[in-house]
Amino acid sequence: MTHKAFLLRPNTPQEGAPRPLRPGERPGKLAPHLKEVALSAGLDKMRRPERTSNSMRALQTAKHAERQGALERVVDGFYRAYWEESEDIGALPVVRRVAEEAGLAWAPLEAALEASTHAGEVLRDYEQAHGVGFTAVPAFVFGDAGFTGAQPMEVFRRAAEKAAEALRADPRAFDRQREAFAARPETA
Repeated sequence: MTHKAFLLRPNTPQEGAPRPLRPGERPGKLAPHLKEVALSAGLDKMRRPERTSNSMRALQTAKHAERQGALERVVDGFYRAYWEESEDIGALPVVRRVAEEAGLAWAPLEAALEASTHAGEVLRDYEQAHGVGFTAVPAFVFGDAGFTGAQPMEVFRRAAEKAAEALRADPRAFDRQREAFAARPETA
């Protein structure tokens, strides 16, 4: 699995913004179809956040964590903070707590955030996602099939089985897609 950065809402102010209710949602509650998908994936604590975070700091932290071997712990920490605790993952105290709980030293990360060391990489990932047609998260690619949004586990199983069949028939079946997703286009 490859993680790529994708800004939740690029125009969200740094302090975040109220998250409007979507069809079927109630304050603090997911829409029924999302709740069903979450439960089927074992995500029984998932709830609707009250605010939309500016995700740039969290995404830069993930890029920093990737270089430190702590990407999965950081991603899991931000997931829990946002989807289970309704915390603002753009707020420095939350970023610091998630990073430290994942084993990252705060001083080097704080310096990287202040200098926007990983901002260019985050923006390149975001632009790349748009370039291949993704406009929402989560986004998934299995071989030559891509889809977004919370999906039942059966969708993942079918996509993985189809990709595995194609690879058995031709081990190079997805080389072009792999190269496209691995590419890091330059930005002006």
